[in-house]
Amino acid sequence: MKYLCILLSFLICSTATAQDVAPPPAEEFVLPEPGEILPLRRGASAPHDGLLIEAADLLRIQQEYDRMRYLLTRTSERDREICDVRIAMEGARLTACEERLRLRDELWTARQTELNLLLTEARAEARRAAERGWYENPILWFLVGVAVTVVVWIAVSVR
Repeated sequence: MKYLCILLSFLICSTATAQDVAPPPAEEFVLPEPGEILPLRRGASAPHDGLLIEAADLLRIQQEYDRMRYLLTRTSERDREICDVRIAMEGARLTACEERLRLRDELWTARQTELNLLLTEARAEARRAAERGWYENPILWFLVGVAVTVVVWIAVSVR
């Protein structure tokens, strides 16, 4: 059995390599429309160069070709729609990020303004606290203390 399989594989390979007509390259291969199929009788000469295929095989190839072309068109349309949706989503995400950044900047600017106002108020209060009124002058209080002491001393000594 093993030898029979080997012999058959050699025969199949030899018949496959014995063909001298190669199919045209894919760029040059154009399927005819079903109305362009020219029937030929066995043994008759072909009107032009080409590949002879049975009608049933040609129709099956044409059907597969149309199905693949439809699938490719539909797949590319679907992929284009998916890409358009993804682009729209990324655009919305970009807009949301820009809005969030703008709001964050406004928040920090408002907070900075608030802290600057508090700092200005604190500095003004510190300046007011640092300035002394006439009644807070230490020399004045020293002189008042001396006068009170003199008055008390006189009052104590007069008695």
